Amino acid sequence: MKLRIPSLTLCLLLIAGILAGPVRLHAQATTASIHGTVTDSSGAVLPDATVTVVNTSPSISATQKTDSKGYFIFPDLHIGGPYTVTVGKEGLQKFVSTGIMLDLSSVREVAAKLQIGASSQTILVNSARSR
Repeated sequence: MKLRIPSLTLCLLLIAGILAGPVRLHAQATTASIHGTVTDSSGAVLPDATVTVVNTSPSISATQKTDSKGYFIFPDLHIGGPYTVTVGKEGLQKFVSTGIMLDLSSVREVAAKLQIGASSQTILVNSARSR
């Protein structure tokens, strides 16, 4: 009779473990992202515009083209900054947004509107926020 109680307890624990199912562990996000849409002065989206994001503190950069809807996203950026986003397309003025700080899991949107003009001309936007 003494052997039955421990084996019964073991069986009950095993059944409880099976019924509980697998425990899901969720990883905490340690990055942030910057995304946006690039348009011209009339509001039309600009596909194939070149977008560069630079973390100016360690001077790390990434570059990509906007998609067919003028959209871009840089996921998994390191938190901190400041970041600078530069957008350019042939025949349009360059757009630059500076001072972008990224907090843990933050998602920052940059709406770049490019004006007609030489690409050597720049529209500068300072994104630093006072807290």
